Amino acid sequence: MALSFSSINVSQAARHLQQFPPMPTLPTTLPPLPSIPTIPALPKPGALPSLPSMPTFPQCLHCLLYHACQPQLF
Repeated sequence: MALSFSSINVSQAARHLQQFPPMPTLPTTLPPLPSIPTIPALPKPGALPSLPSMPTFPQCLHCLLYHACQPQLF
C-alpha cells in the first residue's frame, strides 16, 4: 500500500512527535586537539641520496615495444 503525502494528517503527526522526549543538545564547540610535536626529518647515516626523476617518454614504453614486435602488414 503506497502512502502519499496528502494522506498524512499533520495534526495527528504533531501529537505523536510531542510524545517523544526532547533530543539532548550537542556542544557547539569541540575541545582543542592535543598538539603533536613535530620532529624534523634528518637524513639517516648511510641513507641513499634522493633519486632523480625519471625522464618522460613521448609514448608509453609498452606501446613502443608492442609496435616494435608486430609484423608490418601492408
